[in-house]
Amino acid sequence: MPAAAARCAERRAARCDRGRGCVVTRCDNALQVEKQTRLASDAFATGKVAVAIVSILFECKDWEGLNSNIVLISKRRQQLKQVLVDMTQEVGACAEF
Repeated sequence: MPAAAARCAERRAARCDRGRGCVVTRCDNALQVEKQTRLASDAFATGKVAVAIVSILFECKDWEGLNSNIVLISKRRQQLKQVLVDMTQEVGACAEF
């Protein structure tokens, strides 16, 4: 991946942390970024955003939200398989704790 594309993906993933106080706001921001990156077919950035969503919900111990967002992301149209792999690996890493 070119360096410019990697920096762009980092900026998009960092946008997920806006609204630090409210989990709902953070997840909504992350889902908007996920949609943009998914429609652009950017597997790297979409994977980072999906991992960010899982991390946000795991930190807050919102298990219902985690479950519903995993299902939501996995059922989306045009979802890239690498994104599902990245998200599943993050869920597995979180579940080990």
